[in-house]
Amino acid sequence: ADLHFSKIKHPKLWSTENPYLHTINVDLLDGTKIIDKISDKLGFRWFEFKEHGAFFLNGKRVLLRGTHRHEEHAGVGAAMSNTQHVTDMKLIKEMGANFVRLAHYPQDPSIYKACDELGLLVWDELPWCRGGVGNATWQENTKRMLAEIINQNYNHPSLVIWAYMNEVLLRPYYKKNKERYKKYTGFIAALAQDLEDLTRAEDPYRYTMIP
Repeated sequence: ADLHFSKIKHPKLWSTENPYLHTINVDLLDGTKIIDKISDKLGFRWFEFKEHGAFFLNGKRVLLRGTHRHEEHAGVGAAMSNTQHVTDMKLIKEMGANFVRLAHYPQDPSIYKACDELGLLVWDELPWCRGGVGNATWQENTKRMLAEIINQNYNHPSLVIWAYMNEVLLRPYYKKNKERYKKYTGFIAALAQDLEDLTRAEDPYRYTMIP
């Protein structure tokens, strides 16, 4: 299989102004018999943050303007319909944004699909919010969740950033005890490095961030 699409020479590119999506059809064959099939959308683009500089999409400088979004709504909490999810994304796009942070956890599949279709760049986030570092079981679960998030959302052209944690040093524990504080922050730094290494193994192309 040509996993890198090297035979496609001049694809129409996905951007925030023109979020063009190609259709990909995949057939599962048993000999010559098709036993399953799937159709999905994907976009071709490249991006970079210049060192000490701006963000570029397909070689063009783009000023990132955006907001963050929680998956909840009055009257239904987190049990939102796909229509409500998509409406949120349309409102964000209509207010002039081109960027959205999904805080502080992966969100409904309809969100990523809408961002692909609308041209909203996405920052996706692991649900490690404040609270410090847990035991070995907690840490393994955190790593497993990050790998799952990356594998689930890898193909979305809108997604450009993976974030590991949120505000874990906003109200840090042991601030008045220098020895315990040093040990505590050392645990956080070590786990952050593990998550960085895991991300680079699963997805060497996107950026990482610690808000």
